[in-house]
Amino acid sequence: MKKLNQKFDKFLGMFIAEHRAELTSERHKGAVEDGKPCNRDLLSVMLELQENADGEDDKLTDIDIKALLLSMFSAGSDSNSILAEWALAELIRVPDVLSRAQTELDSVVGRDRLVSESDLPNLPLLQAIIKETLRLHPPAPISIPRMAVEDCEVDGYLIPKGATLLLNIWAIGRDPVAWPDTPLAFRPDRFLPGGRHEGWTSREPLRVAAFRHGKKDVRWDESRPALAWDVNGYFGALVRLVLTGG
Repeated sequence: MKKLNQKFDKFLGMFIAEHRAELTSERHKGAVEDGKPCNRDLLSVMLELQENADGEDDKLTDIDIKALLLSMFSAGSDSNSILAEWALAELIRVPDVLSRAQTELDSVVGRDRLVSESDLPNLPLLQAIIKETLRLHPPAPISIPRMAVEDCEVDGYLIPKGATLLLNIWAIGRDPVAWPDTPLAFRPDRFLPGGRHEGWTSREPLRVAAFRHGKKDVRWDESRPALAWDVNGYFGALVRLVLTGG
């Protein structure tokens, strides 16, 4: 793991250095608009913020930029594909749920267009399938490490300043206390009307914690545009593929 981190650090360092050199070259060539390079991307913006910071306390370091880039690479690619793969694997085992999802998609969306964000309130079963997949198979079973900035006490346990904390998201999603009704079974109906967890959102007590801690709290409701993209790119196509054979 340490060697892998070192390789990532070296790669990102080279990437930042190349980008910084390109920005400098563009300025020298006059390829700017309103004093800024014409070809700007996220890394360009971060490097500009680094250069234009008022003081050292507000200045982005290369380490900060590497952390942001690594978060984008890891959280923006694997999480979606892992979620889709597990949802498909579970749906194959419960053909009745798969068939109902197909019917729901056909009645709300049809077969002539892609899913849009405005469709989501009318796709309760599909939302329940995604929630249940996140519960049983969180893309990140163990949370991103956090460090305690000061001594604190949680449920009678002393957490000293500087301690590294990891949250076992996988275990929370299978906890029989939080999920008393067959916690190991794939049952999306638990989130539908009449189910024990009807109307669940990530604002409720910590049960499905896949995207819900720290400053990068991506709550269920606020993440709906991304959810629409996932449904559009994965679930709609996968459900039809499995049910109709293409």
